Amino acid sequence: DRVPIDWLVHCEAVCRTLQVLRVTQSCIFDLSASPLFSTTTDYKRNDELDPLATTDQSLYTALTHVRLSHCCLGEESGLRGKRRRQGERIVSAPFTRLSQSLQSLCLSHNEICTERTALAGLQSLLHLTKLDLSHNQLTKLPRAHVKLPRSLRILILSHNNIDSVAGLDRLELLKTLALDHNCLEDLHQTSSRLATLPNLTRLSLEGNPLQFTGRRRIKSSYRVDVLNAFRERRFVRFEHSVLRDIKVRNVKELLPILDDLPATCAELKALRARTFVPVDHVGAA
Repeated sequence: DRVPIDWLVHCEAVCRTLQVLRVTQSCIFDLSASPLFSTTTDYKRNDELDPLATTDQSLYTALTHVRLSHCCLGEESGLRGKRRRQGERIVSAPFTRLSQSLQSLCLSHNEICTERTALAGLQSLLHLTKLDLSHNQLTKLPRAHVKLPRSLRILILSHNNIDSVAGLDRLELLKTLALDHNCLEDLHQTSSRLATLPNLTRLSLEGNPLQFTGRRRIKSSYRVDVLNAFRERRFVRFEHSVLRDIKVRNVKELLPILDDLPATCAELKALRARTFVPVDHVGAA
């Protein structure tokens, strides 16, 4: 912590045994050129070698957890790698050179603004299960389902400027999604899209404008609206005869934990009082 990244030397001595890498409160101006990722290949132009090809090998083959927090990482920090002039060295995105055994990556409290920078090279991390991009300046992640590995189960996007869940609603294997303290305004669109995630068990939406109507906070109503979207989507799988006999306990098990709080008895009663219309039958009604 608080150690200038340029002070690190002989990183290659631990690249085969290092399991946890944590760098915090240290300004990283160019991650791809830092000592942590500096073992790239110099490419020389000749008839047998394509100067745009790369042969970077995985670094830190035992690495499972990486945290680069409070490091001033932004759009010009080399997260996307660098494409230089033909005949010179080509540096790929740093995270493409991490071990495929990596399970957790934290890039919180930085200055990342675009999806292209935030998700660069992550698709190659085939065992990544947790990604923390909280406290950045992201606004949208429309291609998250393409750029993120299918192994991802936990995605933390708290305290950004996200105003749409497009792309996030296609991460079908996601179990935990934190979107609290963002800029989501449309309650119906947000809840209906996220309700399509069949495996989602924990969801955080607190601190978004969708919790408010004018100047009045409607937290209880907001929670019921979100939970009802999940109830309608997930109850489609049941036959009508089963729905009539379903217990309150079973309803609670099908709903995600919203803002770290399971559905309360009052909320379950409010859900029961609402008219349930399966989404597949709306057009036929």
